[in-house]
Amino acid sequence: MNIQRDSINAFFQLSRSTLIAGVVVCVSATAHAEDKSKSAKPKTITPPNAIIEQVQAIQSRASVLMENWYDEASIIKDAHNNVFAARGWDSEADQFTLQLINQITDISPMQNQEREELFIRAYQDRLGLSDEQAQMLGDEMRQESMRFTMQHFTELLPIASEIISTRSQNKPFTAEMVQRWSQKLEPLMNDALESVNRVRGKLEATMTPEQKELLDYDMESVMKRHNDVKEMVQDWKAGNWDPRDWGLHNDPVHRGQVLTAIENDRRKDVLVARAEGNQQPNLDATGRDPSAWERYVKWFVNEFECDEKQRIAADGILKQHEKEAMNYLAAKADDIEYNERRADESLSESKRKYHRKQAERLRAPVERIFDRMCRKLESNVLDRAQRMKLRKSNIADKKQRTKDGGKSSGKPTDRKTAKR
Repeated sequence: MNIQRDSINAFFQLSRSTLIAGVVVCVSATAHAEDKSKSAKPKTITPPNAIIEQVQAIQSRASVLMENWYDEASIIKDAHNNVFAARGWDSEADQFTLQLINQITDISPMQNQEREELFIRAYQDRLGLSDEQAQMLGDEMRQESMRFTMQHFTELLPIASEIISTRSQNKPFTAEMVQRWSQKLEPLMNDALESVNRVRGKLEATMTPEQKELLDYDMESVMKRHNDVKEMVQDWKAGNWDPRDWGLHNDPVHRGQVLTAIENDRRKDVLVARAEGNQQPNLDATGRDPSAWERYVKWFVNEFECDEKQRIAADGILKQHEKEAMNYLAAKADDIEYNERRADESLSESKRKYHRKQAERLRAPVERIFDRMCRKLESNVLDRAQRMKLRKSNIADKKQRTKDGGKSSGKPTDRKTAKR
């Protein structure tokens, strides 16, 4: 059901090419509904003839774009990978979804039935569905997809037309375009999620407890991505969009925009670094405060002159560990607040000391998450030359600490060593 939601909301989640694919899927679904109405009573209202003619015109133009689907699919899959990495969508459920949508992407959107069959088979295997359950899942998904498309066709049709027209002219999308689309399509997000939940409810009624547990696990990832995208849409509505938001770092059509955005970001980073004296943040203080971790990561990628791919990876690592730390602090908020308050208010010095230690103990996992994030940045982001630079810096710091009487510089390596 992840793909059902993602297909309906292709505009919000995927790249320029996936937008086109999503539009074609919607168009195909509508045409499919019209064909079925000739032999069976339709479950939804068939669009007026004028709309059907527009659909056929768009479908015709889209089919031309699909002639070079192998090239388009490569761009789309690269965009998928970039978006998932940048957003920190790296749980097992996220990775299952990423692998599945990339497999589906290899199939042309004009082959809607083959895409659907691949999706159903994948989820039948994952959830251990019977043939009857898999059939019901497919039927409910088709019905919801057609309902959504027809209900919102007046909003989708002009956007679909502009998307395909722009693409057919080999022109890039602009922030102004995305701003207009976001303003029109944002209200559809909740309806799309309701469609998924309706399918989920009907499927759950037939499931075993074990199947429900795995479905709930997958739906947590769906909701996480849904909420992340809702936040991104707010930026796009304000006109703050560039192709990297959709993972289009390597798309030739958008390459000029990407290079401009990268250069603008680096100029901003340089100005900030100069204003702050290009100083590394104090890591002891930073480690205790997840809201300060982004500043450290910005310093890190600038210090080691990371390229765009490395910056994307670093941002994904940051988001993953930020979320882990914030979730932990939310779970322990009452206990931390109680002990910190008692450490300030207790009349007995021994009790104040006890509660201070308890508060420190409760906050310690946050610092460990930060240390783990730093080590992952060093091992997963830096290349060999950059790691050599880091090691030389650590050696120089160690010599300086010896002169200073062993005082730690506060670097992640020092923090880790000090705790051993």
